Amino acid sequence: MTAGNVTDRQAAQMMLPRLHELFAAITLVWADSGYRGRLVA
Repeated sequence: MTAGNVTDRQAAQMMLPRLHELFAAITLVWADSGYRGRLVA
């Protein structure tokens, strides 16, 4: 859960590295077009 002024993309940038540390076996995450651009690169 994030504050209302935090976009999904911003939250993902904070969350995904930590999730990778905890769950290294997860190698693919599907997301909608709101996450396009550098985040998925």
